Amino acid sequence: MAPFRIFFVSDLHGSEVCFRKFLNSAPIYRPDLLVYGGDIMGKLLQPVFRQDDGRFRWYPAGGRVEEFSADQLPQVERRIADQGRYSLVTTPPEWQRRQADREGLEKFCREIGKERVRGWLRLVEERLLPKKIPIVMNVGNDDTDGVLEILRHEAPTNLLVPEGQVVRCGPYEIYGCGYANMTPWHCPRDLEEPDLGQFLQRTSTEIDTPGRTILDIHAPPVNTSLDLAPELAKLVDNQTIRILDLVVLTKDTFGDVTVAEFDELDQFASFTEIDAEVGGLISAEDIDFVGDDLDPGSAAAVLLVEDLWAASLADALDRSGGFMNDGARIPRDLVDAAVAEL
Repeated sequence: MAPFRIFFVSDLHGSEVCFRKFLNSAPIYRPDLLVYGGDIMGKLLQPVFRQDDGRFRWYPAGGRVEEFSADQLPQVERRIADQGRYSLVTTPPEWQRRQADREGLEKFCREIGKERVRGWLRLVEERLLPKKIPIVMNVGNDDTDGVLEILRHEAPTNLLVPEGQVVRCGPYEIYGCGYANMTPWHCPRDLEEPDLGQFLQRTSTEIDTPGRTILDIHAPPVNTSLDLAPELAKLVDNQTIRILDLVVLTKDTFGDVTVAEFDELDQFASFTEIDAEVGGLISAEDIDFVGDDLDPGSAAAVLLVEDLWAASLADALDRSGGFMNDGARIPRDLVDAAVAEL
């Protein structure tokens, strides 16, 4: 059998530059098939504020503000799109009104996202269809049924959608399931385990040759840093702690440290759901201190946390005229070793 080359990507989450690079891989790697595994939609709507003086401003990373002129607006919007976000030119009062209507804001964001999907399908038609290059494109658990309908009814003829069925490509068949077992964020295509099992049993019967079947199953990873954010959110919700500031640092292969947005890094994307109550308290010196210990090519979250559980004790000490003389954090391995010797 002749070699069959597949170029696979997934979870681009609305990034314009990543999707274009995906399509541009065709003339470079000459695949027989392109496959997009799922999670097409972006996650964030980025406001760009129009000022009274005719200029604009936005907050690209780390809470810093960036002002620019009207002629630079297209470049900023493209920068936002390359990050996988959707932009909205607005004013602070209008943005506050939109934020007050959470359901309406989410619907507005979904509509913008669907227009980007339609734009991507036009690129598929322009760049791949004339060369007769097939592409398999499926939804993930972050994608809505509306996105799936666009793929099924508005895509060019060289695009196949495997969601809940089998599509045949060369010597292989591809079965797709963009549903996932329930995550802490209750994404649009999250299902409880019994419901997910029923969907798989009902739809996978079309598989004819398991030995030549590619399964595009969009289940979330287990025991990764994605599990940290929900646990941190629980501590905030039950008022065990209060997050005063929270930033993410990255160190590139050259050793340069920068402040990044959570959604720019897969391992910290889930932290976007957790808001710091104050912000701006982590200083440049703090960032330098943490950055010095980071390995090149790695990232870290830096948190400033108030222990609310100790508030009542601090109040009691204050009322009695007492004070805490000193405090220190004992490393867990030392505590475990001490307990083991008891």
